[in-house]
Amino acid sequence: MGEEGCADMAYSIYILCDTALSILVFIVIAGALLSWFPISKDNALVRFVYSVTEPLLRPFRFAQIGTVDLSPILLIILINIARSILQALFLRFM
Repeated sequence: MGEEGCADMAYSIYILCDTALSILVFIVIAGALLSWFPISKDNALVRFVYSVTEPLLRPFRFAQIGTVDLSPILLIILINIARSILQALFLRFM
């Protein structure tokens, strides 16, 4: 595989990872919004969102101001930092 082929593959991997992290942000936001409404946890969409987000949010559950849970905000900040690092790494090696 030539240099151009490696660059194309690296770009594809970067786009895949960046897209996955972007989708994760939307799922975290969806989970935060779902928590505001009395929706049954038996709903398939709700179960999916919580099964994806809860393991990621658990380490940040300490971040509360009164009854406001700040863990989704902290997770989104962390995901955006990861996206920035990923972009910097891609640009540095390309």
